[in-house]
Amino acid sequence: MAVGRAIWSSVVERDAANARVAELLDTLGYDSLDTGVLADSWRYEPGTPIYCDPYMPAWPTEKLPFDQLLAWLLSAPVIPMSKHKATDLLASAVRGAAGGYFPETA
Repeated sequence: MAVGRAIWSSVVERDAANARVAELLDTLGYDSLDTGVLADSWRYEPGTPIYCDPYMPAWPTEKLPFDQLLAWLLSAPVIPMSKHKATDLLASAVRGAAGGYFPETA
């Protein structure tokens, strides 16, 4: 990942289309991460290692009213991730219930 560039995942079924998507993302200032075929999209659903948490600082330990939680979410800095780390997190995913789940509700 180039310094200052975020990764953007792409799910494309054909190699030629994947190359075009990568080119577009590069033009827009993102590094492309090929996350495989659509059948593997469960690897980044809620409850998987790459879903949201790696990009966020530690959650507040106290329960916040909705408006304060929303304010915290909107002001929290996004933590950049390398393509290597993202690839490792995708590979470590274990398939769960269809559609994913939010761990706090499981």
